Amino acid sequence: MERGDHDMSRMLELLGKMLRIGLSKGDSIITIEKELTYLDYYMRIQKIQLEDRFEFKIDSPKELEHYYIPKLTLQPFVENAVIHGFQDGRKGKVTISVQEEANHLIIKVIDNGIGFNTLTPSKNKLHTGGYGIRNVIERLDVYFGKETSVNVMNREEGGIMVLIRIPKVKEQSGIQHTTA
Repeated sequence: MERGDHDMSRMLELLGKMLRIGLSKGDSIITIEKELTYLDYYMRIQKIQLEDRFEFKIDSPKELEHYYIPKLTLQPFVENAVIHGFQDGRKGKVTISVQEEANHLIIKVIDNGIGFNTLTPSKNKLHTGGYGIRNVIERLDVYFGKETSVNVMNREEGGIMVLIRIPKVKEQSGIQHTTA
């Protein structure tokens, strides 16, 4: 701030807010509202870095934001889009939406990036994704088993669409870690 670097100051402020949510008093399960707030801070940092080359939108009905999700479920997919999808200098756009089914939530992460050349899903596991994406898929499998799915697909109009399907969980204790 003293040097007049307002972008850096804003980025550090957003990073501090991300860390507070990331720590979450040691909880590994947070509300969708907190997960989306974390993602909003992350994408604001990216917008500062990429300036006019990045925009984002989060579309989530308020009545769905009280459900619980393992923290840091969405950020790796957005990070992947920013790092790999927009590397050719294009103007990037990421849209996140949360929708409701009878017993599940559908979370979509859509980008207009370059897409995947080699997509090899096997049993809902991506062999081409980075460690962050594989970690998310494995954690969702541990928490929800067959009740969850992650599908990553190229879009005809360009970019990637990630569809994450998780059970509706109304209480933090409703998500049980199934490993010893």
